[in-house]
Amino acid sequence: MRPSLMVFAVMMMGVMAADLRADTWPLADMKKTAKGTTELGEWSLVVFGGRDDFPCLVDRKELEEVEPGRWVLPERTAGELAVSADNVNVRSAGRQNTAADKWMSARVFAPKKGGAYAVSGKMTNLWCDLDQNAKNTLKWAVLRGKADGRKFKVIATGEAGQGDTVDLSAQEAMKKVALEDGETIVITLFRPDFWGAAGGDITAVKIEKAGG
Repeated sequence: MRPSLMVFAVMMMGVMAADLRADTWPLADMKKTAKGTTELGEWSLVVFGGRDDFPCLVDRKELEEVEPGRWVLPERTAGELAVSADNVNVRSAGRQNTAADKWMSARVFAPKKGGAYAVSGKMTNLWCDLDQNAKNTLKWAVLRGKADGRKFKVIATGEAGQGDTVDLSAQEAMKKVALEDGETIVITLFRPDFWGAAGGDITAVKIEKAGG
């Protein structure tokens, strides 16, 4: 084989190996069905009940599609998601009605098998229609746990306000998340307070196998 072809072949093998180690969430598929399958596992857009008891999440349900790429939470009052080619836009309402507004949206990654994974991504264009100067109008979290489990373990969490940016890759705990077989990674962004609404964009989310 000519040297130039050998170099090209080695480069392609490296690219293929990298693809098997990393998953950028499949937004094109998720926009159509709220689900998408990649080399490492399956992504789903879902809702959980139990916003008042976070992180004890219950009653996992599917979203209701109201138009292509736009999904609402149960009761249609707790919020909605809009999926584009670049991000998932989240709107989370306050909890004025405890029964109807108990729901929170979640991005769930279910790997094909357990192991160590790294999580990256950003939450941007954060907003709140009340308390624009407060830095606790939104709560974000990354959790792990069984897909049908009631109790999830919080890997990283924090609060943010209008105009803030959350960089998941800057969180030390995101560099290596150990999952047992059957466990999932759950990414949430929601309004924890009783009044108003808040939200933002979740973008550039990637799961990759962690070394070491």
